[in-house]
Amino acid sequence: RRMTYILHHMTNSRSTRVLWLMEEMGLDYELRVYKRADLKTPEYMALSPLGSVPALEYDGGVMLESGAIVQFLLARHAPSPLDVGKDQPNFADYLQWLHFGEASLATWVTNYLRNTRVKPEPERNIAAAEESLARIKPMFEFMGSVLNTRKHIAGETFTAADIMVGYTLYLARIAKLLDDAPPSLRDYYERVSSRPAFGRAKSS
Repeated sequence: RRMTYILHHMTNSRSTRVLWLMEEMGLDYELRVYKRADLKTPEYMALSPLGSVPALEYDGGVMLESGAIVQFLLARHAPSPLDVGKDQPNFADYLQWLHFGEASLATWVTNYLRNTRVKPEPERNIAAAEESLARIKPMFEFMGSVLNTRKHIAGETFTAADIMVGYTLYLARIAKLLDDAPPSLRDYYERVSSRPAFGRAKSS
């Protein structure tokens, strides 16, 4: 039977990752789009107690963590060319990059974005923005060195790791952080962000 999902989504949020993946995989889903204020309503908080997106409803269950949802969907619809199996030589590398996009990079990119663009100017913490920038630069250098030797972040083919990393780079692009990034990293972002599935997810 075909599995269907309800994705609770907000533009320019981490739910874009899940939407991008579902578009790449051709999954059936219903999309419910929110504004930030909607996330704090009692109705939504009953679904997602932290008032955050994504929230993915499936068969009576709910998942809230974007990276976990990505792994869940890949496992549920295995095999997928977007996944890397444990017997493949780049399995460990793939898992590392799958989690790097959120656990390492997104923390500092979102902190920089909040303190340079999102928050009202009087509430911005310049020291926090500067610390974030100092953390991001060596990560970009590391990613750039990896991308000098391969087409995608975990190997030669596009995988879910590119979705996890690519969305964070999209935020970095909004914050103009890619302007001084290594050329291989900028070229990589252009490749992954030009995928039709990302275009559909970004515009939703």
